[in-house]
Amino acid sequence: YNNIQLKELKSQYLRTAATMQLASLFISLLMVINIQNITDIIVFIKPGYEAIKYLIPILLIGQTTEIFTGLNMEVIGLSKYYRFNFWSSLIMLVVIFSLNFFLIKKMGIYGAAWATTSGLIIYAFIKALYIKRKLKIWAFQRKTLQLLLIGAISFLVVWWIPEIYNSLVDLVLRSLFFSLIFLGMAFKLKISPELNEILINIITKRKLF
Repeated sequence: YNNIQLKELKSQYLRTAATMQLASLFISLLMVINIQNITDIIVFIKPGYEAIKYLIPILLIGQTTEIFTGLNMEVIGLSKYYRFNFWSSLIMLVVIFSLNFFLIKKMGIYGAAWATTSGLIIYAFIKALYIKRKLKIWAFQRKTLQLLLIGAISFLVVWWIPEIYNSLVDLVLRSLFFSLIFLGMAFKLKISPELNEILINIITKRKLF
C-alpha cells in the first residue's frame, strides 16, 4: 500500500483470505461435529460444564465470520483510513454492550454469547464493506462459495455417521473422516495455494515446509 502496489496488495489479500477462510471453516465445523464428544470429555473431567454444548457453536459463528472476511483491520491500519479501526471497534463495543443488556435478561449466558457473536458479525462486515468501498478489495470470491459447499458436504456426511459409545474414539474417527473429506476436496479444487503446498510437501517430502 505504501508503495502504491495495489494490485499486489489485492493479490496477497485474496490469497491470505482464502487460507483464513479454509482454516476457520475447517476448525469450526470440526468442533461442531464433535461438540457432543467435546462436552462429554470436559464434563467427565469437570462436571458442570454441560452448557458448552450450545455456547461453543454460538460463539464460533461470530469468530468464524470475523476471520472469514479477511485481514481487513490490518489492511485498514496500514492505509490512510486507519482511524476507521477505532470507530468500527467502538461500534462493536456499543452493539455488544447494548445486546448484552437485553439478551442476558431473557436468555442468560446464551444471551451473552449471542450478543458477542452479533457484535463480531456486525464488526466484521462493517470493515469488509468499508475496505471494499475504499480500496476495491473484497474477500469473497468464487472459491468462497466452493469452500462453503465443501464444508456443507463434509459436515453432512460425517454428521450422519453412527455414534460410537466411547467419546474419545468417536472424536478421533469422526475428525479423521471429516479431515479426509474436507481437505481432500479443498486440495482437488485448489481452494488455497498454501494448503496445496503444505499437503504436497507432506506427501512428497514428509515435512510441512
